[in-house]
This record gives sequence, C-alpha cells and structure tokens, in this order.
Amino acid sequence: SSCAPRRRPSAEQASSAAVASPPLSADAAAKAAEARRPVAEYKRYSGPVSKEYMTLGKMAPDLNSEELVEKRAKRDKIKLFDRNLRVINKESISQQADKPQEPAAASLSKRDKAKEYAARVPRPRPKEVEVPVFESGAEQAHEEEHDALALLEAQHLERQRQAATIRAELGL
Repeated sequence: SSCAPRRRPSAEQASSAAVASPPLSADAAAKAAEARRPVAEYKRYSGPVSKEYMTLGKMAPDLNSEELVEKRAKRDKIKLFDRNLRVINKESISQQADKPQEPAAASLSKRDKAKEYAARVPRPRPKEVEVPVFESGAEQAHEEEHDALALLEAQHLERQRQAATIRAELGL
C-alpha cells in the first residue's frame, strides 16, 4: 500500500544488517545510506478545525497611491518653505545685530515711565463754582426765600401776625 507511511527498522535489525553484509562499492554505499535514512512519519493535524471564515492576514499598503503621493509632495513643499524661511530669518537677525540698539529706552525706571505717561495724560478741568455775591437788602430777602429754613421762618412770622390781629379784633 502506497498511502501508508514507511516504518523505520529497529536498532537491532539495522545493526544485524550492517554486520552480515559484505563491503560495497561507492555507488552501492550511497544507495544503502539513502535507504537507511529515516523517513518522516506522517502525523495527522490535531489543531482546531473550523468551517467559519478566518482572517489570515492583511495586504501591504499601497505606498504609491495618489493620496499618499500628494501628502508626501505637500510635506516636502512645507519642509522646503521652512528651510527657506529659516535662511531669511537668520539673515534678518544678523542685519539687526549689526545695528546698535537704543539702551536708553530699556533703562527707564518705573518712576520715569510714570512721569512720561503723566505728561501725556490731559489734566482734569476744574468745575466752575459760583461764589455768592452779597447785594442789597431786597435781593438778600429774595435769596432767603429760596432757602427752605428761611421760608419756614417767614411763614411762622406771618402766621404769628395773623393770630395777633385776630386776638385784637376779639379783644383777647
């Protein structure tokens, strides 16, 4: 039967065959060594068997797709712009370093800064206060009438006079 695996000879059978046989030629020795080589035994698969769908792996990404090529081109463009901008900035910084800076503006104290600010801020305008000017008696009486207390006093005096005239008429 060709499907059945070949069995290896036992150690005793192999040693007795080697002792009993006479020396062979080189070709015959190679064939004999090939015949003695152990044959792999067939072993049935004993792992889990499933009839369901199984994911075995994924395909490698397409590195040359249009989207990825555009992203790379955009990134390279940004890097180039960055390099050029750095060069421009270095040149402008070196030109600024050549010019002398004004140390006087930086060395102002807080008090000096406050003085400069105060010099620029407009001062408040004072309100005009009316100073009362004392005039003749008639005008003075007029001003007193406006005063609440003076007004009450005038009413009181007027009522006292009215009460006195009523008492005189009645003879009290």
